[in-house]
Amino acid sequence: MKRTPSRDPDGLQDYFATLPAYIQESVKQSGLDFTCEEDLRCFVESLEDCRGEQN
Repeated sequence: MKRTPSRDPDGLQDYFATLPAYIQESVKQSGLDFTCEEDLRCFVESLEDCRGEQN
């Protein structure tokens, strides 16, 4: 994901802004460059699945 995109045609930043801070930090630390909301959602779901397995 680009840290400061000038445009957000796919709602990527809007969705990112709704995520809890710890998820946002994990996304940033991943170093991945998400280009669409669907890809980001899949990544977040996998993070949540992993977290659920730890509890």
